[in-house]
This record gives sequence, structure tokens and C-alpha cells, in this order.
Amino acid sequence: MKLSLPDIDIDVLDRTEALAGIARDRPRASMLINGELKKHPTGVFFQNMPVDPTTKFAAFPSGKKSGSLDEAFGFVKIDLIPNSALSGVRDPAHMDEILLRRVDWSAFEREEIVTQLHHINNYFEIVGAYQPQSIEDLAALIALIRPAKQYLIGEQWPVLHKSIWKKEAGDAYFFKKSHAIAFALLIVVQLQVMLEAETW
Repeated sequence: MKLSLPDIDIDVLDRTEALAGIARDRPRASMLINGELKKHPTGVFFQNMPVDPTTKFAAFPSGKKSGSLDEAFGFVKIDLIPNSALSGVRDPAHMDEILLRRVDWSAFEREEIVTQLHHINNYFEIVGAYQPQSIEDLAALIALIRPAKQYLIGEQWPVLHKSIWKKEAGDAYFFKKSHAIAFALLIVVQLQVMLEAETW
């Protein structure tokens, strides 16, 4: 039986600062690359994970090609992921205020804006053609550009919304709705900050 080492992704503005405050002495996650244990770019463990005596990285590597992780059952990797899209958010109150603002959906028709937005910056042709009008529309477009769903490109909104969240056969990469909604909210926050600061 093969197990995937579970992880939780947390976006942070400054990963070094986040690690300094909460994870100074915690085991750093590892990956198996060409048979060697290497440092994972974002992962850390808050449990007492056994470490490799030579590298001092977590003894159980992360990733699909890491082999059997039966003995690692129960460990959870935390990925602290740097996210510059949050750089204009001053504090939690500012974030709340941004999320309550009306979204100017016409901004997604402007290439000079879309090309600066995380996750969709290389897909203006698709975003501009569909012209999202809601968080769910934007989430659907984020899912649409993943390999498992690209066959739906060109379909009308009713077909897209009906099919985009269905699991496909095979191993092609796709997004679950909850993941895509989170990304869509992040993009809207980034857009609102850009419009507020007039940085586009």
C-alpha cells in the first residue's frame, strides 16, 4: 500500500519571516531527487518528524515519486508558500474590506490588467473571451486552464459550469472547486489592490 504524505498549503507574504516566527527549529521537509534527499522548497513539519542525520531534512520525503510512505502515516507537511499577490494588503481589516467591495468585472477584459494577475496572467485570450462576471465564473476559468479540462475551451458558460467540476478519467491534472474558488478570491484581492493603488 502506498500513501501520499498529506500537506496543508498556507500563503504568506514573506516565508523567511513566517519561518523565523514559528518554525525555527522544526524539521524541514524533503524531496527525493535522483535518489538523493533534497530540501523541499516550502515544506516544514510541526510534529517530531525523524530527520536524516546527514542532511537534517525530514527522513520521509514528500512527492508522488518518493516511494512507499507507509511509515510516515500521521505526519502532515505544512507548505508556507510565498505569495506576492498579498503584498498590498495592509492588515486583516483591509483584507475584509477588500473582499466586501464590488468587483469591477470589466477589468478582466483588459489585457494590461489580466497579464499582471496570478494564475491567469498567461491566459488573457481565454479570460478575455469568457469575460467572467462572478467568483464562480473566475474559478471555472482557473479550472479550465488545467490539462484535464482544456477540452472544454470554447464551450458556452452553461456547458462549462455543468462539466468543469466533474472528475475526469485518467491522471490529468485538474482543480477541485474549493481550490479554484480560493484562487479566484486571491485574484480578486490582487485586482482590488491594483485598482486601489492604480498600479496597473
